[in-house]
Amino acid sequence: MNNVDEKEARSNTVLLTVIAVATLLVAIIGATFAYFSVSVRGNETATKVIVRTAQLSISYDSGEAIIAENILPGWSEEKEFSISSSSTIPVTYEVRWVEVLNQFNRKEDLTYKISGFREVVATPAPSDETVIFQQQIQPGEVHVYTLTISYAGHIDINQNEDQGKTFSARLFVDYVSHNN
Repeated sequence: MNNVDEKEARSNTVLLTVIAVATLLVAIIGATFAYFSVSVRGNETATKVIVRTAQLSISYDSGEAIIAENILPGWSEEKEFSISSSSTIPVTYEVRWVEVLNQFNRKEDLTYKISGFREVVATPAPSDETVIFQQQIQPGEVHVYTLTISYAGHIDINQNEDQGKTFSARLFVDYVSHNN
């Protein structure tokens, strides 16, 4: 291939790349506009449309993470977190585990318990699952919880297979519904 052919091929590649990026941007902008558009039909006298969204947040006392290395049987640690609503209407939420990584072989030895506004019984360390179901929160209200993670202290069972293993996860608050 000579220099002219190479320049023409390179020019075509650049042109096709620009067209692809422009098409992608148009598709994203169109999808975003469609997702956030609201229309009213059958009420020609309406002067405004009010759209209310839930405003929930989760915050942690002393940071998001519990970091524990070289834990031993019998270890336990607590982390306080709260769910708050700055919505103008009551909303219902759920809290669930997400991004769970559990390398423990004896999964039943690593447990958690959530106590506070609503009690969740201690269970084996989670997979991606909901842990607080259908909890209603009023405008301006704060629900405070304590998460306790424990590693069972079996003195009669060899737990060496879990040496060097990792557990990590995040708690995520999900909006479920609202009540007017």
